[in-house]
Amino acid sequence: LLDKYHAPTPPWESTSPNLLWNVPNVSAAQASMVLNLHGTSTGFAGACASFGTMIDNALLEIQSGRTDLAIIGATDANPSNELISAFYNGRLAVLGESHGVPFCDLRGTHISGGACTWIIAAEDAMKKFEIEPLSVEILGAGVSSDAEHINTPSKEGPKLAIKRAFENADISPSKINLWDMHATGTPGDWNEFNLIEEFAPKSAYISARKGIFGHGMSVGGGWELTAQLLGTKKTNKNTYQLLPSGINPANVNPKISSLNRNLLLDKVVEIPAPEDGLICGKLSMGLGGTTSCVIARVK
Repeated sequence: LLDKYHAPTPPWESTSPNLLWNVPNVSAAQASMVLNLHGTSTGFAGACASFGTMIDNALLEIQSGRTDLAIIGATDANPSNELISAFYNGRLAVLGESHGVPFCDLRGTHISGGACTWIIAAEDAMKKFEIEPLSVEILGAGVSSDAEHINTPSKEGPKLAIKRAFENADISPSKINLWDMHATGTPGDWNEFNLIEEFAPKSAYISARKGIFGHGMSVGGGWELTAQLLGTKKTNKNTYQLLPSGINPANVNPKISSLNRNLLLDKVVEIPAPEDGLICGKLSMGLGGTTSCVIARVK
């Protein structure tokens, strides 16, 4: 038919086999092929909680002895008009040049794309590669499903992930020095302060960066964790510096100011160095109800 009547190319001839590479685990599969790795290779989809979920899985793999190191990563494409419209109609984002900043006007965040990759490994596993580890130790992680509403988490659902993270880290919430919220610059920021009341002591500094970096769906937690953990510096044996988040204190919502919490805003903060290192907590609450929490130590 093609030769005789010049019929259009049939669909089964016009579709590229590259379409098969759109399966969710393609990035992990490609990495395993390029690097000749033969451990578990899989894809994760937990919206904003994806990165914390991958950390939780990586820890399970390493602690079980099945693997020495894990490469984890996430990426979000340049946001489409449809995605931005969905966020706007879901009352999660605002239109125009300005956007809601965490702790401030609570009008909504802006959407963004990008990537983040980590290597998590047992320290002795990296020595043969002559790679020095960062001064960061992931102590534990926890994951839970909210099972209530796609974009409005319950109070008890996320608490389960937080409690699991503390149990896995074998550390008390009273030890937390720095806590990074999921805060997106929406009214949910206020609800989240109530949620973490029993997990982040009054002495801890509270930060939030999702509304600063932009609401990356899978990669957001990776950006925020990287900024939180590498945004600390031990200046001497007695002092840690916490780098600012860029939030103008004059714009902080009065209701949030009334909580009298230590907010990490536009200035470098110095705190006494704890004996066992700086203990950090990070909460991520994903669309669809997946929550992840990561507890780490900066040495």
